[in-house]
Amino acid sequence: MKERVVTGIIMALVALFAIRFLPSWLFQLALLVVVIIGVVEWARMLHEDVRLPYLLINTLLLVIAYIFLVTHSHDLLLTVNAFATYLWLTVPVVLYLQVKYPRDWIVSTRLTAFCSSLMLMGFFVSIGMLHQLPGGYGFGLVLYVIALVALADSGAYFVGRKMGVNKLAPSISPGKTIEGALGGLIFSTVFAILVAISLPESFTGGQKFGFILISMIAAMLSVSGDLYESLIKRHAGYKDSGNLFPGHGGVLDRIDGLIAGATFFAFGFYLFNMNVSTL
Repeated sequence: MKERVVTGIIMALVALFAIRFLPSWLFQLALLVVVIIGVVEWARMLHEDVRLPYLLINTLLLVIAYIFLVTHSHDLLLTVNAFATYLWLTVPVVLYLQVKYPRDWIVSTRLTAFCSSLMLMGFFVSIGMLHQLPGGYGFGLVLYVIALVALADSGAYFVGRKMGVNKLAPSISPGKTIEGALGGLIFSTVFAILVAISLPESFTGGQKFGFILISMIAAMLSVSGDLYESLIKRHAGYKDSGNLFPGHGGVLDRIDGLIAGATFFAFGFYLFNMNVSTL
């Protein structure tokens, strides 16, 4: 437990420093490295014959996405974000069907490779675009979405321990409960409301409502992100995606919920046209 706490504190401090103080191009470069490590971890859970092509193709695509980010060529990146968001919106249905009517094709290597590629790419461009927003709002929004997902996860853990009775997806993640998931949603929703209330008056009522709404959906989808990675790990026979962080597992174990939550939040942010000039 001590090792887990110390590692967690170090990770939080490093992430906070990078988000707050690094210029966008350097932060995005650091994020690129993190996501590529995630690609390596995901490749480990795929069938051996697709691992090398998966690694090479995804690394190349991520480097290209990085070039688009640093040159502020957002049109294509927004399209990537949109496709990744649509994929995440289908994941809860897929998870439900997998729990009720298990099918091997859901976790097949080719489908998993395609989905994970789009998910990781969507996450990278979403965080990258948010961080680029001017006037200091970028790092604030990145910190916000991280805190939002962390509260959803922590709330689910504590409420689940105290009140959890009904299993959410026992065949995928036996420890998760419906009560815990609802508790996490309440925690994150209260946080979103408090942040929305504190926004300047120039931020319209419709935008505040949209901010709360996309935050709630992002928090809910973060649970799907966690469950989806658990499904893939269980099928591949792994407890953790990696061992980079002592007591915490790998990169994917730390950001599985954030991958889904941040992708949808960025999509909703641009969908509601929340121009930073109104913040």
